[in-house]
Amino acid sequence: MGNKHSNRKKLYESDEKDIESTSDRMNLGQNVMREIWQGNFSSPIDDVLKKGARVLDHDILKGLPFEDNSFDFVRAQMLTFDIAESDWKNIVYKEFCRVLKPGGWLEMVELELTWYNPGPLTTQLYNSGIDPLLTKRHKELMLSMPNLTLVQQEERIYPLGSWAGKIGILAETFINDSCRNVLSWAFPKKDIEKTLNKMSAESETYRSYLITFRLFAKKT
Repeated sequence: MGNKHSNRKKLYESDEKDIESTSDRMNLGQNVMREIWQGNFSSPIDDVLKKGARVLDHDILKGLPFEDNSFDFVRAQMLTFDIAESDWKNIVYKEFCRVLKPGGWLEMVELELTWYNPGPLTTQLYNSGIDPLLTKRHKELMLSMPNLTLVQQEERIYPLGSWAGKIGILAETFINDSCRNVLSWAFPKKDIEKTLNKMSAESETYRSYLITFRLFAKKT
């Protein structure tokens, strides 16, 4: 993870070819978030990260293969659709808190599942089964952990479309790719791109946006 602003990509300097060549959805999502937030994290851990950092890849639902109180900083980003709601409470937060050292920080980064200034089609799709309160429950879960304190929340606008400049184009590219996966459950493949194009047009007309938030707390 490194320094708060390390390896920061200047997204505004990209051109359309850069957008088309971005095949790694998660990398694009991380770059967009870093630009919107002007850094990688909100927790006060700059001094800790001067010691260095490692990125570790494990399936948290199987339990993390680390001893209790192992890490100074635990961070998770945009996992709401990847983990069942019951698992967040029964497994994920408990594991995060278990491996976090006393005095360490836990940080969650998510998008609210609420479209602001949506068009008619976006509203119709949004009302077809998405729970807008799902990501907001993260704060309740964090507050329910007995060994977490100083729970704080920060928010930023996550714009969708060229009306917000380059960052809006890139953010919409990421969201469209995420929506493409969701729409594949309910739409024939030939209709998905048409639907996404209509949603993009609505984002331009209505200046649609989402809200991204960071929740961070200290372990006692």
